[in-house]
Amino acid sequence: MTATSRSPVRDRLIPFCALLVSIAALTLAVFEGYSNRVHHRLSVRPYLLVDFGVSDSEVGWLLGNEGLGPAIVAWALVTVDGRPCRSWSEMASVLQLPTVYRKYTNPIRGNIVRSGDRRDMFKVVTEDEPTREAVLRSRERVVIEVCYCSLYNECWKTRLARDLEAHRRADCSRPPSGYFGEPSSN
Repeated sequence: MTATSRSPVRDRLIPFCALLVSIAALTLAVFEGYSNRVHHRLSVRPYLLVDFGVSDSEVGWLLGNEGLGPAIVAWALVTVDGRPCRSWSEMASVLQLPTVYRKYTNPIRGNIVRSGDRRDMFKVVTEDEPTREAVLRSRERVVIEVCYCSLYNECWKTRLARDLEAHRRADCSRPPSGYFGEPSSN
């Protein structure tokens, strides 16, 4: 064999090894892209919580974003004894709460809750003990459910009811009948 002659095995082995290295590099690049995409989605994921709070002068429901990114409210459903309420005044009327000073935020479609924000959804401001007790008793009858999405249009539903808070993936594209802020059919 002369120095210039080639082995047929080597002639096939070198391109085959180059092909394997190319496939491995392409697989690694695809995996890295997927990992980056997952990381970016998680780095801006919101996590809304509906809670009930009591202080010396206020009692009522809160909405907070404990996640890393903003939450875009798709819809909210507030029910009293299973009956939807389209506004806080309707809820207060159904619960027969006394007319006192109230603070509230309307959780309507398109509202953005920034990361770390805590908002008063519906709070009664009073130091009158019978009024506070009336609100405390009424919380057992109220269910608040909020459907919200991230910047990547991934959506979840959270709720506060007398049982437990639930947090799960959801389709927020169609609000339920009687959602909060829905125009009345009258």
